[in-house]
Amino acid sequence: MAAPKVPRATVSILVLLLAACLCLAVVAAAGWAASTQLFPALRPPPTAEILADCFWSADVFAWTDSDGNGAHDEAEQPLEGVEVSFSPTFLSGAATGPDGRAHAGGMYPGACLPDLTIDVVVTGAPEGYTPTTETAIEYSESVALYEFGFQPLLE
Repeated sequence: MAAPKVPRATVSILVLLLAACLCLAVVAAAGWAASTQLFPALRPPPTAEILADCFWSADVFAWTDSDGNGAHDEAEQPLEGVEVSFSPTFLSGAATGPDGRAHAGGMYPGACLPDLTIDVVVTGAPEGYTPTTETAIEYSESVALYEFGFQPLLE
């Protein structure tokens, strides 16, 4: 018995299908990245870069610097009402309470940039007082307490 004859058109279609499968196998073997170079429509859409905001916090102490030497002596009393914040930041600020202490927090939108300098700054002092220490101290995670002294003005 003789083998059935296959029409020539069927053979041509089978050869084309085999060639297409071979092409797809070559593309798959070359990797997805290569296929996106050959067929840009296969590239995934770009994703937006997400930047986290930076946050800081600091403990602050203000005192009445009776002798005006810029150093806190044991007998010198805490000073209420000193306003502090971070600069440059948003959503920051605090005021010292009766114990002379405050916990200030600040936020800077966007990534924490290595060259960004943040200061803890006195933004307001009680009326009748003048600072005896620097009123802006560069922020550092290694500083546990930022201290600011104020001497009463003589009348």
